[in-house]
Amino acid sequence: MSSSKKIILSIAVPIPLNRVFDYLPPDNYTPEHLQPGVRVKIPFGKNTKTGVLLAIKPDSTIDTSKLKKAESILDTYPLLSSKDLLYWAQTYYHHPIGDVFLSAFPIALRKGKSSKLKVPHYYKLTGTGKDINEQALKNAPKQLALLNLLQTQQQAISSQEIANYFKLWRAPLKALIDKKYVTQTSTDHIQPAIITRQPALQANPEQLTAIDSVCTQLDKFSVHLLEGVTGSGKTEVYLQIIHQVLTNGLQVLVLLPEITLTPQLEARFRQRFAVAIETYHSQHNETQRLTAWVNMQQGNSAILLGTRSALLTPLPRPGLIILDEEHDSSFKQQEGFRFSARDIAIVRAKMLDIR
Repeated sequence: MSSSKKIILSIAVPIPLNRVFDYLPPDNYTPEHLQPGVRVKIPFGKNTKTGVLLAIKPDSTIDTSKLKKAESILDTYPLLSSKDLLYWAQTYYHHPIGDVFLSAFPIALRKGKSSKLKVPHYYKLTGTGKDINEQALKNAPKQLALLNLLQTQQQAISSQEIANYFKLWRAPLKALIDKKYVTQTSTDHIQPAIITRQPALQANPEQLTAIDSVCTQLDKFSVHLLEGVTGSGKTEVYLQIIHQVLTNGLQVLVLLPEITLTPQLEARFRQRFAVAIETYHSQHNETQRLTAWVNMQQGNSAILLGTRSALLTPLPRPGLIILDEEHDSSFKQQEGFRFSARDIAIVRAKMLDIR
């Protein structure tokens, strides 16, 4: 008890007040878990809230006998490893610090849910599945589509990855397993050695100029505007730039202006790249967004496609940020924490010394 009185937790709480709140550590906490960037469950008024630990200090301006104890530390390690960007956004946009910090989390984490993901099942073709004649599944198009997907994989594929391709996948998968074409495996998911599934298209002189101008500056902060009419090949330009970034072992964040554009671009990315790709937007449910966020935050996935809500997703190996149609008004958040995704993206890249 005496040691607890010497430790004060400075916590950001998502309320419309631009201040932090001091708390005492919870009972029976693990000292190693008490690090800035972890989430903390706290009593607040008549309710409980999820806040973010910003600092640990030896004293408080409030009498420690009047301070409440936090209820629990929700994480075993900091989910937000770098907080400079959030401090900058809070100051620049004059918005309450608790709202800004909690906006970096998906809804599930804001509600205090666990950041630990369920271990996914992995599936691969059996010897029979590899040699099957497609005519055998001509009357089962969903099974055939799933079989074709597995045939394009270099390794076992997780149920989460299958769900990215097909909405109704469980029944076709079960049928393929029953027919001994597919088997479940406990093999851990390992990033494939190859980066691309398909070769890049032949770039024209204008595209080559744009690609070279960016790729020659991949080792430092820079901002580039790629301008061209619809159908001029802008997407191919940044696909080839992304390939170079992935070759360097870094992650890529691609922000899109509209949810409706995401499936179209996602399909093109999955056709081109063999790395793990995540999508993040409001049409996903809480579990899907949590999975995408944690996989990027832990470095399990290499590419994140999302709308402006994906902007603050932590990346342990950041290499490139792209805003597709950066002039689109949907990149400006108009409710709650109001911000320009383009401006924050530029500041984030500068702080990280990336493109």
